Amino acid sequence: DLVLPPAVVRHLHAEANGWLLSSSQTMLLRTPTLTEVLLLVTRRGTTVSGRVLDAGGRPVANANVQLRAAPANHVFSTEQRQSIAFARTMNRSTRTVEDGSYVFRGVPAGRVVVAADAQELRGNVEIEATLDSRVDVTLR
Repeated sequence: DLVLPPAVVRHLHAEANGWLLSSSQTMLLRTPTLTEVLLLVTRRGTTVSGRVLDAGGRPVANANVQLRAAPANHVFSTEQRQSIAFARTMNRSTRTVEDGSYVFRGVPAGRVVVAADAQELRGNVEIEATLDSRVDVTLR
């Protein structure tokens, strides 16, 4: 008698800069290697960029910038929302460069909060992100 090992349920999640999180269908694997072709279809996300400024309108270099995205429910599946990759995609951070600018690529359209802080000053802005959104944050 041929005895097959128990099937293991898996989902493959893929991330790339500028692209939205992609996931496979549910896969039942009976071997340690994938023996079939797997096609993941993804789509580009939006870009959220801007500058961090002090109360006088001057750029703030090396400010910490955090992005929190809250996409509509239909954008990602339940499996995607439960993945570690989803948490990483929805919560990101970066630092501003010399001219106070920052950029996040591959952001899902929908509600986005951009928060920044530097030298004990803070600021945040909430927007509805569309194709390419510009968000300047003033620290107070």
